[in-house]
Amino acid sequence: MPISFFVNKKKGDLISRITADILEIQVSYLSMLEMIVREPLTILFTLIVMFSISIKLSLFVLVFIPFSGFFISFVGKKLRKDSNLVQKFISVSERILLFIIAVATLYATAYEIMRMIDVKIVN
Repeated sequence: MPISFFVNKKKGDLISRITADILEIQVSYLSMLEMIVREPLTILFTLIVMFSISIKLSLFVLVFIPFSGFFISFVGKKLRKDSNLVQKFISVSERILLFIIAVATLYATAYEIMRMIDVKIVN
């Protein structure tokens, strides 16, 4: 930050901001460290319980998960592609509607002008 920022702010405000930033970094670091320790342990204990219940079913699940992941990824990419096409269609439709509104407005204006001219000629 520029020096003028520190000169124009009160000392208490700066200390409060610095303290809040440091606390935020500390919380983020500790939650990241907790996640690094917790997630592998959760996976390990889940695998142990799965294999203790049924070895065949556990092996089936471990083989099936990558295939389902690829399928979900394929469907997600297809939906994203279709979503882009729909967005383009909506954009074109919006432009067409704006054009129709502009033409209708111009027509109404021209109609009113012609009506005013007719009224003036008759009077």
